[in-house]
Amino acid sequence: KKTNIEGNDIQKQLGSVIDIFPTICEIVDIDMPKNYITDGFDLIKQLEGEQNKKRNEVFLNHYPHGHRSSYFTSIVKSNWKLIYHFPVKEEARYELYNLSEDPFEEQNLAETNKTQLNVMMKELEKEIVRTKALLPEKDGEKIKLIVPQS
Repeated sequence: KKTNIEGNDIQKQLGSVIDIFPTICEIVDIDMPKNYITDGFDLIKQLEGEQNKKRNEVFLNHYPHGHRSSYFTSIVKSNWKLIYHFPVKEEARYELYNLSEDPFEEQNLAETNKTQLNVMMKELEKEIVRTKALLPEKDGEKIKLIVPQS
């Protein structure tokens, strides 16, 4: 099916893999199972080139364990993306990107935009608390977020 998104255009609203199940259910006109909890949204409006006003614009991606890129959490809110590397094997590390100006994440602004870094770290902290996300441990103790001073 064709969409209303023009060729070479970008749908700027967030979408992710967690949206696939709700989208398929909507397309085939099947209700999601009762008591099934999902953080995803159906992508129909976005595929039609519109904004989904019900959609939460914050996306948390959390890996508090050994992984390909171990012990990191990323959060996207609006045009900003923060990647926080927990200080498990080395010092805390920060990556900050303005996705509207740098969609390929080539320019890390963590050192040059401390104000926005602090805004995003506070948002990350809020989402970790809200979602009750597990924190990594070192020497048997949970590692707390380190918010850099501006």
